[in-house]
Amino acid sequence: MYITFLFDNSIFWFCTILSCAVFLRLDLKIKRLRIDCKIKNIKFIIICFYLFCVLFYEALNIATLGIGGFYSGCHYCGPPVLGGFGLLSVIIFDLGTVLVLLFPFYYINYGKRKLITSLYILTIVLTLVYFYVGSYRNQLLPIVFCYSVIFFYRFSEIKRKIYYTIFLMASPVAAISMAFFHYFESGDSKYTLLTYFSKNEFFSNYNNFIIYNNGFRLDLPFSGASYLGPLLYRLNSFIDTGFSTSASQMARYMRTGIGYGFSPLLESLLNFGDYFFLASIIIGLVICSFKWIIDSSESDLTAIIYFSLFIFYIFNINRVDFTAAFNVTFHKLILIFIVMVFKYDKNKNISSYNSI
Repeated sequence: MYITFLFDNSIFWFCTILSCAVFLRLDLKIKRLRIDCKIKNIKFIIICFYLFCVLFYEALNIATLGIGGFYSGCHYCGPPVLGGFGLLSVIIFDLGTVLVLLFPFYYINYGKRKLITSLYILTIVLTLVYFYVGSYRNQLLPIVFCYSVIFFYRFSEIKRKIYYTIFLMASPVAAISMAFFHYFESGDSKYTLLTYFSKNEFFSNYNNFIIYNNGFRLDLPFSGASYLGPLLYRLNSFIDTGFSTSASQMARYMRTGIGYGFSPLLESLLNFGDYFFLASIIIGLVICSFKWIIDSSESDLTAIIYFSLFIFYIFNINRVDFTAAFNVTFHKLILIFIVMVFKYDKNKNISSYNSI
């Protein structure tokens, strides 16, 4: 069975690479999408809006729950003040990550505004402690990736390649270990970190393949439906679409509270069966979309921020299902894009003024 898995997995990733090559060969002329705006400090205003949303959320929770209650652990698992607004709570979580990612951009362009900068730093500290205590790796990993790339960027090209290679190999292990360290710090656990990973969402891709061969199937209205999950999952907040994520269906099948992890190969097999290679076109398109977004960046710093989210997506797609990997990445991507897409066109505004 392992030979079959190795063969299928190799075909899938070969087709994914081939799909990327075909999309990139299209040589799409990606222009830098910009929206001209008459408001001079539009980027600053949007960042401030993000800042006060997160600061208000944190202040309200601390005032209601107390500092000890607010920093007591996983608020995905408990009812914070805004917990009744599921989508709003998630967006504010992502806003916290986005604020940390945007801080270098803010500091370079608007750092002289001392009051706002002080509030920004305070919010970042509160947010990072919050993420660390709650072990929110979906929020911490993009931050780790982004600041590591910024740090290594100042070295020579050869040194950068060496550091990036070591970092990409070591950082996921370090981040995951940090996330689960509290299970083992007392020394009383009967599991090692390795055996613990084999019993939860970090179940290996090969073991997922075994579960598939043992009869696990998704309840889908049509082939490929789980790749519409990001849309259907959000529609569930307004109407009952009957959609259930791939990971949640697998969790019910395994009779666990958490899924046994996912992989691109497993989801492609569950959607398309013997034609599983069709899913590589979808994954390839998502990867190329990141490439096009990075290429359209207005500066190296913006490109690094987008690139950190790309690394995060590649890491996550090998850990969770397509819907979860897409959502936790693209929420952040869209929030950053909203800041970067606006441009103050001074010359255009002067022309408009003179024509009056």
